[in-house]
Amino acid sequence: MTYLRLIAVAAISVLLAGCADTMPASRSATPEAPLGALNAEQATPGVETVKIVPRYNIKAISVVAPRTLRVSEANLIKPVADIVWRGDPKGDRYTQVEAIIADAAGQATARMGKGRAALLDLEVTRFHALTEKARYVLPFGGEFEIGLIVTLRDAKTGALIDGPREIARDVAASTGKHAIEEEAKGYTEKKAVTEAAFQLLRDELVRPVMVGAEAQPEKPVVR
Repeated sequence: MTYLRLIAVAAISVLLAGCADTMPASRSATPEAPLGALNAEQATPGVETVKIVPRYNIKAISVVAPRTLRVSEANLIKPVADIVWRGDPKGDRYTQVEAIIADAAGQATARMGKGRAALLDLEVTRFHALTEKARYVLPFGGEFEIGLIVTLRDAKTGALIDGPREIARDVAASTGKHAIEEEAKGYTEKKAVTEAAFQLLRDELVRPVMVGAEAQPEKPVVR
């Protein structure tokens, strides 16, 4: 992840944290809060205020993890693979990953009722969680690595609105005694990685807007 992208991710995360009504505040929280955008009429007169608004009104979501992605069940610190997942019983990892991303996307868009009506297509390019060895042996933490290709289409015509383009994020993951303590409190690896995907998608599908006396009209984004 480049330095500039890190800055962009950090900036939108700060905006979301500051504007959300009930954003997840701790690792015991669940990512199901509504989009906490300030209404323009709530802004202080003469003072610029940032509000967070949905970019799209998502009507349907599809998720696919291509079967060409490499899955590893090797219990190494970091296997060379596209999909590494141990938070569900051993089985079809493609289907399990698709379900996690669909859950996260559904929660991220559940209350996005404004903006252009759109269909959201997500293709998994990377879903690298932790192996048993990494989760329970590493003393200083690990990372969840999530990569998705995002495509948005008009809900009525199917015409392409945005994408396809890839978004990705690496998120700190607990290991060792911290992971064990979290699991004892019910905060499993599955909840943690779902929250990471939720935040990635939520950040992608909203936009900050300045409101107030000095705010300038928003300019369209050219992609």
